[in-house]
Amino acid sequence: MAQVLDASGAPLTDPDAVLARLGVVLATVPLPEGTAAQALAGAAAAGDVDAVTALVDVPDEVLAQVPAVVATPRGVLVVDPGDPAGAGDREVFGAWHVNDAHELHLILSGEGSFWFADADGVAAQVVLGPGDVIGITGTEHRYVAGTAQAFLVRHSAPADMTPTPTGRPA
Repeated sequence: MAQVLDASGAPLTDPDAVLARLGVVLATVPLPEGTAAQALAGAAAAGDVDAVTALVDVPDEVLAQVPAVVATPRGVLVVDPGDPAGAGDREVFGAWHVNDAHELHLILSGEGSFWFADADGVAAQVVLGPGDVIGITGTEHRYVAGTAQAFLVRHSAPADMTPTPTGRPA
């Protein structure tokens, strides 16, 4: 289950109000267990969207909470903080930015944090693990992987999302 913290790492007293103000949606879906969990891990590692969604997906009522996000997943993204090949992606994700689309991610494995900011500064850190779903609707944010983490990705852009750096120091 996701943890919602303030900039110092302390739990927020009213996380629902802060996330609603920021345009962030959180939900949790059960992930498969046993051999189905092994199949999910293999499908995620291979980037096989069809195999992943045959095992787990985001419910329609959660999809409906994020405007214009497409029902069809765009792909599986794996971010590994220990993989030198992914350093460029981690640099883009880890910088404060705003995307040109709304996005929705189902966390398939691993742990990482999305940080959110507003005009007053860093407003929240959301630590996500397997089964957590996060929707982001145009909010300034950054992402930092804690461990290798796999996401089922959806967004509202006609092609790939384009991040615009905000220049906020990381």
